[in-house]
Amino acid sequence: MAITDITDKKLAETALMRAEAYAQAVVESAVEAVISIDSQGVIETSNLAAQSMFGYSPKAIKLMPATYGTIVQYQICELRDRLVLMIECFEVPSRSQYY
Repeated sequence: MAITDITDKKLAETALMRAEAYAQAVVESAVEAVISIDSQGVIETSNLAAQSMFGYSPKAIKLMPATYGTIVQYQICELRDRLVLMIECFEVPSRSQYY
């Protein structure tokens, strides 16, 4: 019966877990939007800044196409639609009212 020393393996596993936890903490605390995409172009994760910036839940972001431009385009379209609705609902004062 052979005994194998796995101390180095356990130390490496612990170091890897700490590094992953540190990286996750950095991403989550970033003030910029961070979205991770896998090799197939599928959104895997998004941080709180991304969720706040785009106004979507983590689940909703995962369902979107994985291109940053597409997510921004969705947001711009929603803002445009809100602006159109505001203009339709409220009378916008003309410039002559200020002069």
